[in-house]
Amino acid sequence: MMNVRKAFQYSLGCIIPFSIMLSCTSAHNGIQENITFHGEQLHHYLTVIYDEPTVNQGKTRDTISYYCNAKGQPVLERWGTDSLHDCTFTYVGDTIRYNEMNPQTKEHPDVYFILKDGLIIETSSDPAGWRYTYDKQRRLICRDEPNVKCGSVRWDFQWKGTQISNKNVKTTYRKPKKQSTCYNFRYLHLFGSTGQVPLPFITLGYMGMIPEGDMEGYKLPKDPQGCSYTIQITSDYDRKGRPVHSTEITTSIKKNKKKVDSKLEIEYIW
Repeated sequence: MMNVRKAFQYSLGCIIPFSIMLSCTSAHNGIQENITFHGEQLHHYLTVIYDEPTVNQGKTRDTISYYCNAKGQPVLERWGTDSLHDCTFTYVGDTIRYNEMNPQTKEHPDVYFILKDGLIIETSSDPAGWRYTYDKQRRLICRDEPNVKCGSVRWDFQWKGTQISNKNVKTTYRKPKKQSTCYNFRYLHLFGSTGQVPLPFITLGYMGMIPEGDMEGYKLPKDPQGCSYTIQITSDYDRKGRPVHSTEITTSIKKNKKKVDSKLEIEYIW
C-alpha cells in the first residue's frame, strides 16, 4: 500500500474551508459521489489519478479519492475504486489523526496534524515530521524539520502578491490567458508540506492562503552526484481555477547532457 507521501515522491523521484472548493461531482470512472461509511453519510470531494510509465510494468495507475462529512471535513481516503484499502481522518480537539485501516500494513505508524487557529502547524513527530509557520495574512512562510540526525532542515518562502517562491526551487509561471485565477495546489503540496499533508487539507485552507499562478515548471538544485532536475508542467483548469489535468515531464541534467527520466499524468476529479 502506498501513502500520502507517494505524490511527493512521484515528482521528485524522476479549519477554514474556501467555498469555491466545496463543489461535488457526479460519479466518474467508478467513483461514487455519495457513500455511507460506518453509518455516516459522506460526499465525494476530490479524486486524484496518477499515471506514470515504468520500465518493467509498462504503466502504473494510482487512484486516491477523498470524501467529506456534512461539516466539509475530509474523513475518508480511499485507494482505488474497489474500497480494498481505506484510511480515515479523525478530529479530536486541535489534532487530526490519520488512521490506517489495514491491520496488516505498518506504513502509517502514528500520523497526525496539529492545528492552531485552523492552520496545520505541525505534522507527526517522527523523523519525517515538519513544523509550519504563517504570517498575519495566513500565508506559509516557513517549514522546518527539527528532528533529523544531520541537523534541522528549514525552508523559507517568499510571497509576491498571491505567488509563492523559495530560493531552493527555481519556478517559472505562464502569463494568465482568459482565466485570471489558477490555483497552485501542486507547489504547496510538494514544497510547502513536502507531501506530508494530504491534498484536500491544502485545497480547503488548512495550510493557509492558496498560492495562485499557472506553474510552467521548476528546477531542483543539484544532488550529491552533480545531477539537477528540470520539470516541465502543462495544466488545464476548470472555471473555478482548479486544476483538472496536468502533465509533468522530468529531465535530468548532468555534465550538459539531458535525459528525459519520466512523464507523469495527473487527473483531478472534483
